[in-house]
Amino acid sequence: MTMPIAPIEGAKPETDRALLMVLIERHYQTYRKPGRHWLEYHFAKPSAFGLQLLEALATCELIASGLGFQLAKELAEIPYAQNKNGQQMFEHLLQKLFEVTVLRTLVSIDWPEGTIFLHEPTNPVSKKRPEFVVDTPERVFVFEVKCPGLLDHQHKRTKNPRQFPARTMLSKSEIRERALPLFAGDVTLPQDNKLKDFLVSAEEKIAGFQTAKPQTGVLVVAWDGSMYEPISSFNHVESGLFTEASFYKDATGIRVPFAAIDGVIVLNHLTKMHRASQELYDEHRPDVFVLEPNCPSPNFWCQNIGGSSLPDFVLKAFDAVLAESMAMFADYAPTEFVMWLDPRAFARNLAARRRKAALVYGVCPVPLSLS
Repeated sequence: MTMPIAPIEGAKPETDRALLMVLIERHYQTYRKPGRHWLEYHFAKPSAFGLQLLEALATCELIASGLGFQLAKELAEIPYAQNKNGQQMFEHLLQKLFEVTVLRTLVSIDWPEGTIFLHEPTNPVSKKRPEFVVDTPERVFVFEVKCPGLLDHQHKRTKNPRQFPARTMLSKSEIRERALPLFAGDVTLPQDNKLKDFLVSAEEKIAGFQTAKPQTGVLVVAWDGSMYEPISSFNHVESGLFTEASFYKDATGIRVPFAAIDGVIVLNHLTKMHRASQELYDEHRPDVFVLEPNCPSPNFWCQNIGGSSLPDFVLKAFDAVLAESMAMFADYAPTEFVMWLDPRAFARNLAARRRKAALVYGVCPVPLSLS
């Protein structure tokens, strides 16, 4: 991490913040490579999004010296690219912007007096580096942050008429393709392998980090509005990673427990970040780097078997609710099959049925409706 800036004697915190925004932007420019860059438009004016990003970085710097400057450096080192490489680099940018949101949230929590923050410390056992550690007097919280590349998956989900969010008997290939011809063809498959890989990586970084105090390990994952996908991967009764029926087992057939991970916070933030970077804002969360409380579409906390719960003040900071408490809503319920309907195609089909009925019977004998 960069050397922290000496505090300005007699300055007010908001004055510090404004000055830090300027200094962080200059710091970013010193690491920016020649040529175009993803954020050059937002920092040139700066745009509303650019100001929000700089304010988030300044907030990190005010509370955890060196953090805001380090994140600015990492943002500057993500090159602009086009075509397929451009998509990969843009998803890398979204990942780093998501990390800024998570770290800004963590440092802004009112932790107990004497709390110490560590950014990417080295695990003494695995030598891996978790994203962020909050060392309180009573307990150590170790956070790992993951942001998947969902652009290809989102395209498939939009294109394909059918989706299996979880591994179930219904989704098995021999049933899907032979016994149930309805399911043959283009199908969007579960994303549980991606989430399983995140858990494996987080386990390596978190396990054994702290032995002197009780430890809570947390994986924070970005997702879009289709929250039933990660919930199905974690909680579905037939295969969920956080159930006894988990599809991920060791060589002896026993469920891999991910014992160092107490649970996962999933933020439905990816589409919001994508849109905000194009200056298309969500009316409920105009500042994409701030997790406003009581959002109509909350984030969720999914607790592992045997894992310890997160304190309420941490869940509140992430606007996260228990996954089980949202199971009554379709977007949050573990799901095994989804059929997507195109309203326009359905309307065209309905019109064709009406015309056929009129030709055969002279009039349509039975009212046909969209319901």
